[in-house]
Amino acid sequence: MYQLRRADRAVTDMTEIAAILGRCEIGHLGLATPDGPYVVPLHFGFEVVDDTTVNIYFHCAPAGRKLDAIAADPNVCFEVSSYLELIGENGPVCMLGAAYESVIGFGTASVLVAEADRRHGTSLLVERYAPGRAVELPPQLGRGVQVVRVTLAEVTGKRRVAEA
Repeated sequence: MYQLRRADRAVTDMTEIAAILGRCEIGHLGLATPDGPYVVPLHFGFEVVDDTTVNIYFHCAPAGRKLDAIAADPNVCFEVSSYLELIGENGPVCMLGAAYESVIGFGTASVLVAEADRRHGTSLLVERYAPGRAVELPPQLGRGVQVVRVTLAEVTGKRRVAEA
């Protein structure tokens, strides 16, 4: 695992990492393609598997650049971040900074085939953005949508808070 240069800002507790993931509305999936890196923003659901692993779920069209990249190389990166506030606004411009929190993880993506897995991932996604509505999902999701699970085996958070 890569060591953070600012270890004082590291967030390693999985409960805190999950809290940051829960506060961030959009995630960014980084993929490798033959044409170079490809980063795509997406809505996501997630679950903490254990003290070191997080599963991220998203859905997409049944064909496209994301799925082509995952088929060619399932190794991915996932990132979320949130700007909290400006720091040093009354001081010299060269001392401006930002309070923020972020999570970045590395792992593998897989297109889910089993209907139970597809429903589970979709339920987490729906409940995240429309609480209580996952019960409205049809018994079979159909093949007009793909559900992808990203298993992040290496996850770290980072936070800078405003000085009091």
